[in-house]
Amino acid sequence: MKHPTSPRSIGLIVAMAALSNAHSAGLSRYGGMCDASAAAPIGRHYFVVANDKDSVLRLYDRDDPGHPFYQEDFTGFLGVADTETDLEGAARIGDRIYWITSHSANSNSDAGTRRRLFATRVDYLGESIRLEAVGTPYRTLLEDLTAHPELKKFGLDKAATLPPESADGLNIEGLSKTPRGGLMIGFRNPRPGGRTLLVPIENPDGIVHGQAARIGSPVLIDLGGRGIRSIDYSDSLGQYLIVAGPHDDEGTFQVYEWTGHSADPPKPVSTGPLAGLNPEALVLYPDLAHREQVLSDDRGEEVNGTRCLRRTLELQSFRGLWIGQ
Repeated sequence: MKHPTSPRSIGLIVAMAALSNAHSAGLSRYGGMCDASAAAPIGRHYFVVANDKDSVLRLYDRDDPGHPFYQEDFTGFLGVADTETDLEGAARIGDRIYWITSHSANSNSDAGTRRRLFATRVDYLGESIRLEAVGTPYRTLLEDLTAHPELKKFGLDKAATLPPESADGLNIEGLSKTPRGGLMIGFRNPRPGGRTLLVPIENPDGIVHGQAARIGSPVLIDLGGRGIRSIDYSDSLGQYLIVAGPHDDEGTFQVYEWTGHSADPPKPVSTGPLAGLNPEALVLYPDLAHREQVLSDDRGEEVNGTRCLRRTLELQSFRGLWIGQ
């Protein structure tokens, strides 16, 4: 006896077909969420990605687009009542991945749960991969930044009270390792004098084990008036790769290479068209020296007239674009 196919089943079939078609066309599509906002590689074939609408970290096979094969909810570890912590940046150092939230104000001008910097450890259990929390989430980074003598001129304390996408709001969206084992924070906003602000943290292990953050000297670079959406240090290139974009929802995206020295201007990288994407994360795989994967925050993408965020989780998806050689 044949069973009728429900509308929900039809929707899932259509969604899976879309995932397959997107991959065959050279643009991978991954299911189970819309808002790819931060990511890091896991070995040579997998990546873990954050969704800025919850505190769940999801693992995907980069070469087999579909739904996550593992996920872990860190809401309890982060000590938040609201699951939307606005995770925006990730940086891998050894077997750890450091994660940072936007530290921005929400619609009520209260950052609250959006002020966390924390670490997870990648554990391999036989053929399984798991993420384990490390230490304690760091909650006072904004206070450290606003108190730092070299950062006072940027007015971060006032910026933190403004909407993050306003001209002078505060919004952290980039996190990278540094060649010396530290972290580099990249700001989407503010952009002092139209330039992009980066701030190093010298003791990432210490801050998740009870130490105060050691803040280094800030750096300003020219990204054509754009802010940072993602930043990652490439060991093979010996440079940072930066995805830059507008501080709001209007404007263009550009990928840059940067040596890390304030005297050296970032250089635009030819990536092909990014139009139609909302690049928010960059994944550098250890086996690919000159090829990277850009992940798109596709919350606003419409399929059959329905925006991604209005669909059920199983019907949501985000795109990944390969750039480089």
